Amino acid sequence: MKKKIIILAMLILFVGCTKKTDENNIPKENVDKNYTEEHLLKALNNETKVIDENNNELLLSEYKLPSDENIVIEKTTFVDLDSDGNKELVALTKSNYGAYIILRHENNMVYVYTINIRSLNNLKEDGTFIGNNGSQSYTYMKLSFNKNLYETKILAEVNETENIYKINEKDVSEQTFLDYENEFNNKKDCEWTIK
Repeated sequence: MKKKIIILAMLILFVGCTKKTDENNIPKENVDKNYTEEHLLKALNNETKVIDENNNELLLSEYKLPSDENIVIEKTTFVDLDSDGNKELVALTKSNYGAYIILRHENNMVYVYTINIRSLNNLKEDGTFIGNNGSQSYTYMKLSFNKNLYETKILAEVNETENIYKINEKDVSEQTFLDYENEFNNKKDCEWTIK
């Protein structure tokens, strides 16, 4: 009889310790990812307020582009622009100004930023992109954020008319730059969702 009670107790203990599939056992990184993306989508759909570059709290429908146009979204993607492990929502707007908006979640707040369309080209899954300064001059960049402000970090730059090639602010040969450019072009592009 004691043997049966011990086996039954071990069986109950074993069943109680097996992996459950409820939300309390979802890995933390998946909970954070879902939580962040959910908040960004709520802000995109005007279900929660955002904080703009001037520290104003408003709905996205009240946010104006520099051309004073309302935001109409053409397509969106989620990408980690600052390599902090959390994805931002990047949205291409339909506007005369030509702009992307970026929504970023931090400490239960959603921040919104505007970046000119020429400043954010060929966005890759790792958050790197090209900024176009003209037909012969462009830069490879990444973003960093500080609350309601963002900053661009130049990773590499070229001015072909002046034969200037730089990587991490250091002069390099044209071939070294072309190798860097080739490596960038082989990175996976972001997948966009049309609205």
